[in-house]
Amino acid sequence: MRQATDNKHFRQHEYDWFGQDSWKLRPNFTLTLGLRYQLDGVPYEGNANMSNLLVYPGSFARGQDVVMSIVGPGAGKQLYQTDYSNIEPRVGFSWDPWRDGKTAIRGAFGIFHDRVFGNLFGNARGNPPFEQDYQHFPFETINNFFGGTLNGELVPAV
Repeated sequence: MRQATDNKHFRQHEYDWFGQDSWKLRPNFTLTLGLRYQLDGVPYEGNANMSNLLVYPGSFARGQDVVMSIVGPGAGKQLYQTDYSNIEPRVGFSWDPWRDGKTAIRGAFGIFHDRVFGNLFGNARGNPPFEQDYQHFPFETINNFFGGTLNGELVPAV
């Protein structure tokens, strides 16, 4: 049974593979090729104590309630879809135009990815129904009855 708690056990599986090699095609020209694959799994809470607003086509249809949905293991839903397309090629070269070892012209190209930043799921830790936030801002005190007002007038708030 799931219970409300602020103790979260976030998990995320990450896998990375990389291979690279260099070839001296001429005495003054070196070519380097590499390939990296990065699979960043979707973060989840180990005890399925996390929920999120999942928006799909039709989520905001007239007369339909918008609700928080449990995400993670056993829920059949994730925070977002896993991206399997993170193929990252690399290519580089080094060229000595005068073949004297004093000048080098270098160039490189690569495609790089980064995983989704951690506060995406960290911010979801306080979503209902597993956690509820309550804020109370009293506008008066014994010593200063109108301490939360301007010139003794109540400040409207939403």
